[in-house]
This record gives sequence, structure tokens and C-alpha cells, in this order.
Amino acid sequence: MKQLKLTRILLALTAPTLAIGLQAIAPTPAQAQGKMEKMDAKPQVVAAIFYADWCSKCKQMGPGMMKTMENLKGDSSVKFIKFDLTNDKTKAASAKLAAANGLTQVWEANQSTGQVLLVKGTQRTKVLGTLVSTQSQPSMENKVKKAVMMVETGKA
Repeated sequence: MKQLKLTRILLALTAPTLAIGLQAIAPTPAQAQGKMEKMDAKPQVVAAIFYADWCSKCKQMGPGMMKTMENLKGDSSVKFIKFDLTNDKTKAASAKLAAANGLTQVWEANQSTGQVLLVKGTQRTKVLGTLVSTQSQPSMENKVKKAVMMVETGKA
């Protein structure tokens, strides 16, 4: 009985954090309606977010990823694209999104949730790095910036 009560308390305390994490990597309204969004600009790095509603690593990564996305919001050298692997319908929409943005090869080769692949913007098949749930937010952000620098300096 005591353990059940403790579990309920823990769930009540962590639920807001989990909800924030889910919002951080939830599909955009257009993606949710099945509409394809093409990238406007030609970013140096595409951050391909692979997530699902049921993924515990995605929930853990959510707040740090949200902060990273917020901090890099005005940076045209980085574009974040979210691929939803929650169910067959969202997978099909994400496959179309990948195709519309030249990321089909990356999509087909990397469908594990709880990761963000940093892909070279001009060569959409080259993965420059990976962000995972065990990384801190500053580490995630630094890795994205390092990937951009690699492309800009010709080291990628």
C-alpha cells in the first residue's frame, strides 16, 4: 500500500515534466494533419528527431531537446525535423516528410526512437553525429553547434 502511494506521488510529480518532454518533440500542426513541410532554407545541419509517444527515452530527452531547439530557433544553419514513430499512420506521414526533404535514406536506415541524428544539410545521407537521452542539454546544444562548424569549415 505504501509503495502504491509512493508511486502515485512520483507519477504526479513527474507528469508535468513528461508532458513538457512530449510537447518538445511532438509533430508540428501541419505534420499532425498529414501535410508535408519542406525546408525553406538550405541549412548546414538537419537535426532529424526520431520519437514516439510511448518512448521513455524520448520523454527523458524532451526537456533538453526543447531547450536546445528554443536556443537555436533563429539559427538558419540548423533545421529540426520530427519523425513520429508512434504508430503506422504517423510512420507513413513521417516517411513522406523524409522524402519531401531528401532524407529518405536516413529515414530508412535509422528508425530507432529516442535519438536525434545530425545530418549534413547539403548531403542528406551523411550523419555527422547523434544526440541521445543520456546527454545533458548543454551537451546536446554543443554537439549541434559543433556539427554546424564542421560543415562550415569543410571538415564534414
